[in-house]
Amino acid sequence: MFTVEDGTGLDNSNALISAEEFQAFASDRGEDISAFDETAQQAAIVVASVNYIDTFYTFKGDALEADQAMQLPTNEVSINNKIKLACYEAALLQLKNRLFVNPTELTSAGPVSSKSDSVGSLSTSRTYAEGYERTSTYPTVMIDRLLQPYTLAQGMGTVKRW
Repeated sequence: MFTVEDGTGLDNSNALISAEEFQAFASDRGEDISAFDETAQQAAIVVASVNYIDTFYTFKGDALEADQAMQLPTNEVSINNKIKLACYEAALLQLKNRLFVNPTELTSAGPVSSKSDSVGSLSTSRTYAEGYERTSTYPTVMIDRLLQPYTLAQGMGTVKRW
């Protein structure tokens, strides 16, 4: 069931924004999401809220309720417009299949840096880039920047993401 967190620490919430807020954000930014029905939009919001923001970021403060479903809200961080904008951006990426990387699109050895083929004796050779680290998401710099003031810092002031 699609349940928007109302700021009180609900034990069954799975969304940081409503479908109506998502549609308004899209309209304000000239994004055409009419190809996606409300069920698809709600599913994208849930993935953005629970599977992405609640999973990959650690927010400042303590939960308002011991049994609340998501990290937010906390005693230091409310669900404000920047957090809602981050959720909108993540949900929009999810609708476009650009939030999480499909693991089948990745090679375990990393990106190919050089490749050679020959026909004579049917040989092939590939050299893979060094220092390659697999990733599970596409670049999300805007989301990181929007959430940075509300998350625990890691190292040189970067956002703590798992």
